[in-house]
Amino acid sequence: MNTLNALESAAIATLILGEEEAQFLQAQLELAIIRSREATGVGFFTEIDTPQSLSTPSKKSYQLSNAVADIKGLKNGAGFVLYVENGLMRCLEGFAYDEVWPAQVEEFSVRKHRL
Repeated sequence: MNTLNALESAAIATLILGEEEAQFLQAQLELAIIRSREATGVGFFTEIDTPQSLSTPSKKSYQLSNAVADIKGLKNGAGFVLYVENGLMRCLEGFAYDEVWPAQVEEFSVRKHRL
């Protein structure tokens, strides 16, 4: 499958919500193609390809990590990090807090992390 799954899409949408470059990241989200997925046992890495032709306001590299999720099968929930390189989304990391990641994620809710 070359498209983001429901959890990945929800996590990225939540991570970019309210960000300075949100409209450009949203355009990337809509066109994102999955290069690879790697399960780590406690989470995952999803490598993302976005069209190089998309214009971005900057060529900054940064991470967004202000989203968490309640996931059926995880007592302590999960967190996410979106890696942006040169203004383009490159990787989404998802991870459990001191637990094994469930084999399948079917029920979840993602929200901004409140400090």
